[in-house]
Amino acid sequence: MKPRVAGAVLAAGAGSRMGRPKALLKAGGKSLLSILAGALRDARCEPILLVVAADLERGEVGEIPDARWVVNPDPDRGQISSLRCAMEAARDAAGMLYVLVDQAKIDAGTVEATRAALDGHPAAVACFHGAPGHPLAFRRELFADLFTPQADSGARAVVAGWRARGWLAQVDTDDEGVTRNLNSPAEFERFLASRGLYG
Repeated sequence: MKPRVAGAVLAAGAGSRMGRPKALLKAGGKSLLSILAGALRDARCEPILLVVAADLERGEVGEIPDARWVVNPDPDRGQISSLRCAMEAARDAAGMLYVLVDQAKIDAGTVEATRAALDGHPAAVACFHGAPGHPLAFRRELFADLFTPQADSGARAVVAGWRARGWLAQVDTDDEGVTRNLNSPAEFERFLASRGLYG
Protein backbone atom coordinates (compact mmCIF):
# COMPACT_ATOMS: atom_id res chain seq x y z
CA MET A 1 0.00 0.00 0.00
CA LYS A 2 1.34 3.43 -0.93
CA PRO A 3 1.90 5.96 1.88
CA ARG A 4 -1.05 8.29 2.39
CA VAL A 5 -0.80 11.78 0.92
CA ALA A 6 -3.27 14.24 2.40
CA GLY A 7 -5.18 16.50 0.05
CA ALA A 8 -6.24 19.99 1.14
CA VAL A 9 -8.43 22.70 -0.35
CA LEU A 10 -7.44 26.11 1.03
CA ALA A 11 -10.70 28.03 1.30
CA ALA A 12 -10.48 30.36 4.31
CA GLY A 13 -10.26 33.65 2.39
CA ALA A 14 -13.02 36.23 2.57
CA GLY A 15 -13.24 36.53 -1.22
CA SER A 16 -13.31 40.33 -1.13
CA ARG A 17 -12.91 40.72 -4.91
CA MET A 18 -15.58 38.09 -5.50
CA GLY A 19 -17.97 39.76 -3.08
CA ARG A 20 -18.46 36.60 -1.01
CA PRO A 21 -16.38 33.67 0.25
CA LYS A 22 -15.31 31.54 -2.70
CA ALA A 23 -16.05 28.47 -0.60
CA LEU A 24 -19.76 29.27 -1.10
CA LEU A 25 -19.62 29.52 -4.90
CA LYS A 26 -21.47 26.82 -6.82
CA ALA A 27 -21.17 25.46 -10.35
CA GLY A 28 -23.84 23.13 -11.68
CA GLY A 29 -25.37 22.96 -8.22
CA LYS A 30 -22.12 21.80 -6.58
CA SER A 31 -19.85 23.98 -4.47
CA LEU A 32 -16.31 24.62 -5.66
CA LEU A 33 -15.21 22.93 -2.43
CA SER A 34 -17.14 19.81 -3.41
CA ILE A 35 -15.75 19.82 -6.97
CA LEU A 36 -12.16 20.09 -5.75
CA ALA A 37 -12.68 17.55 -2.97
CA GLY A 38 -13.86 15.17 -5.68
CA ALA A 39 -10.66 15.75 -7.66
CA LEU A 40 -8.58 15.02 -4.55
CA ARG A 41 -10.63 11.89 -3.88
CA ASP A 42 -10.17 10.68 -7.47
CA ALA A 43 -6.42 11.18 -7.04
CA ARG A 44 -6.53 8.95 -3.93
CA CYS A 45 -5.54 11.67 -1.50
CA GLU A 46 -6.31 10.79 2.12
CA PRO A 47 -7.44 12.46 4.29
CA ILE A 48 -9.22 15.24 2.39
CA LEU A 49 -9.07 18.49 4.35
CA LEU A 50 -11.21 21.57 3.74
CA VAL A 51 -9.57 24.59 5.37
CA VAL A 52 -12.15 27.30 6.03
CA ALA A 53 -12.78 30.34 8.20
CA ALA A 54 -14.62 29.86 11.49
CA ASP A 55 -17.57 31.97 10.34
CA LEU A 56 -18.21 30.09 7.09
CA GLU A 57 -21.83 28.96 6.78
CA ARG A 58 -21.05 25.32 6.10
CA GLY A 59 -24.70 24.52 5.57
CA GLU A 60 -24.59 26.61 2.39
CA VAL A 61 -21.71 24.52 1.07
CA GLY A 62 -23.58 21.25 1.42
CA GLU A 63 -22.39 17.82 2.46
CA ILE A 64 -19.01 16.69 1.17
CA PRO A 65 -18.44 12.96 1.77
CA ASP A 66 -15.10 11.70 3.09
CA ALA A 67 -13.83 15.21 3.84
CA ARG A 68 -12.84 16.80 7.13
CA TRP A 69 -13.36 20.45 8.02
CA VAL A 70 -10.31 22.30 9.35
CA VAL A 71 -10.87 25.77 10.81
CA ASN A 72 -8.27 28.48 10.27
CA PRO A 73 -8.72 30.74 13.32
CA ASP A 74 -6.86 33.65 11.72
CA PRO A 75 -7.24 33.65 7.92
CA ASP A 76 -6.19 37.31 7.76
CA ARG A 77 -2.63 36.05 8.14
CA GLY A 78 -2.78 34.84 4.56
CA GLN A 79 -2.75 31.64 2.57
CA ILE A 80 0.25 30.28 4.45
CA SER A 81 -1.83 30.23 7.64
CA SER A 82 -4.34 27.90 5.96
CA LEU A 83 -1.58 25.66 4.64
CA ARG A 84 -0.10 25.41 8.13
CA CYS A 85 -3.51 24.46 9.54
CA ALA A 86 -3.75 21.71 6.91
CA MET A 87 -0.29 20.37 7.74
CA GLU A 88 -1.10 20.32 11.46
CA ALA A 89 -4.23 18.30 10.67
CA ALA A 90 -2.24 15.84 8.53
CA ARG A 91 0.65 14.98 10.84
CA ASP A 92 0.16 11.26 10.27
CA ALA A 93 0.23 11.54 6.47
CA ALA A 94 3.34 10.86 4.42
CA GLY A 95 2.86 14.08 2.48
CA MET A 96 0.56 16.93 1.56
CA LEU A 97 -0.97 18.09 -1.72
CA TYR A 98 -3.00 21.27 -1.83
CA VAL A 99 -5.11 23.31 -4.22
CA LEU A 100 -6.85 26.67 -3.91
CA VAL A 101 -10.64 26.87 -3.73
CA ASP A 102 -10.90 29.06 -6.83
CA GLN A 103 -9.09 26.54 -9.05
CA ALA A 104 -12.19 24.59 -10.04
CA LYS A 105 -10.79 24.14 -13.56
CA ILE A 106 -8.09 21.73 -12.39
CA ASP A 107 -8.44 18.24 -13.86
CA ALA A 108 -8.35 15.24 -11.53
CA GLY A 109 -5.63 13.73 -13.73
CA THR A 110 -3.40 16.71 -12.97
CA VAL A 111 -3.87 16.16 -9.25
CA GLU A 112 -3.06 12.46 -9.64
CA ALA A 113 0.09 13.16 -11.68
CA THR A 114 1.34 15.67 -9.11
CA ARG A 115 0.72 13.28 -6.23
CA ALA A 116 2.42 10.43 -8.11
CA ALA A 117 5.53 12.57 -8.66
CA LEU A 118 6.23 12.35 -4.92
CA ASP A 119 7.27 8.73 -5.51
CA GLY A 120 10.51 10.04 -6.99
CA HIS A 121 10.92 13.55 -5.58
CA PRO A 122 10.52 15.27 -2.20
CA ALA A 123 8.17 17.85 -3.77
CA ALA A 124 6.23 18.40 -6.98
CA VAL A 125 4.33 21.23 -8.63
CA ALA A 126 1.89 21.14 -11.52
CA CYS A 127 2.77 23.40 -14.46
CA PHE A 128 0.84 24.67 -17.46
CA HIS A 129 3.22 24.73 -20.42
CA GLY A 130 6.12 25.33 -18.05
CA ALA A 131 4.42 27.90 -15.78
CA PRO A 132 4.13 26.59 -12.20
CA GLY A 133 0.88 26.84 -10.28
CA HIS A 134 -1.13 24.39 -8.17
CA PRO A 135 -1.44 21.72 -6.97
CA LEU A 136 1.77 21.74 -5.00
CA ALA A 137 2.73 18.54 -3.20
CA PHE A 138 5.53 17.73 -0.77
CA ARG A 139 6.61 14.98 1.59
CA ARG A 140 6.22 15.22 5.35
CA GLU A 141 9.93 15.79 5.91
CA LEU A 142 9.49 19.19 4.23
CA PHE A 143 6.57 20.30 6.43
CA ALA A 144 8.93 22.02 8.87
CA ASP A 145 10.29 24.28 6.11
CA LEU A 146 6.86 25.89 5.82
CA PHE A 147 6.75 26.76 9.52
CA THR A 148 9.96 28.81 9.37
CA PRO A 149 10.02 32.64 9.37
CA GLN A 150 11.04 32.47 5.70
CA ALA A 151 7.53 31.19 4.93
CA ASP A 152 5.63 33.71 7.06
CA SER A 153 4.76 35.79 4.00
CA GLY A 154 4.00 32.76 1.82
CA ALA A 155 5.43 29.50 0.52
CA ARG A 156 7.09 30.95 -2.59
CA ALA A 157 10.57 31.53 -1.15
CA VAL A 158 10.64 28.09 0.44
CA VAL A 159 9.51 26.40 -2.79
CA ALA A 160 12.20 28.32 -4.69
CA GLY A 161 14.74 26.84 -2.30
CA TRP A 162 13.41 23.35 -2.98
CA ARG A 163 13.75 24.01 -6.70
CA ALA A 164 17.33 25.24 -6.31
CA ARG A 165 18.25 22.03 -4.46
CA GLY A 166 16.74 19.85 -7.18
CA TRP A 167 13.98 18.60 -4.86
CA LEU A 168 11.03 19.92 -6.87
CA ALA A 169 9.60 17.93 -9.78
CA GLN A 170 7.82 20.05 -12.40
CA VAL A 171 4.79 18.16 -13.68
CA ASP A 172 4.05 19.75 -17.05
CA THR A 173 0.46 19.54 -18.27
CA ASP A 174 -1.94 21.03 -20.81
CA ASP A 175 -4.30 21.86 -17.93
CA GLU A 176 -4.83 25.63 -17.83
CA GLY A 177 -6.59 25.21 -14.48
CA VAL A 178 -3.13 24.89 -12.92
CA THR A 179 -2.53 28.63 -13.26
CA ARG A 180 -6.06 29.99 -13.63
CA ASN A 181 -7.84 31.45 -10.60
CA LEU A 182 -11.39 32.78 -10.35
CA ASN A 183 -10.94 36.21 -8.79
CA SER A 184 -14.02 38.22 -9.77
CA PRO A 185 -17.74 37.70 -10.45
CA ALA A 186 -17.08 38.26 -14.17
CA GLU A 187 -14.41 35.54 -14.26
CA PHE A 188 -16.72 33.18 -12.42
CA GLU A 189 -19.56 33.85 -14.86
CA ARG A 190 -17.22 33.15 -17.78
CA PHE A 191 -16.15 29.91 -16.10
CA LEU A 192 -19.78 28.83 -15.74
CA ALA A 193 -20.63 29.80 -19.32
CA SER A 194 -17.61 27.91 -20.71
CA ARG A 195 -19.00 24.72 -19.19
CA GLY A 196 -22.66 25.37 -19.84
CA LEU A 197 -23.29 25.48 -16.11
CA TYR A 198 -25.23 27.63 -13.71
CA GLY A 199 -24.50 28.64 -10.13
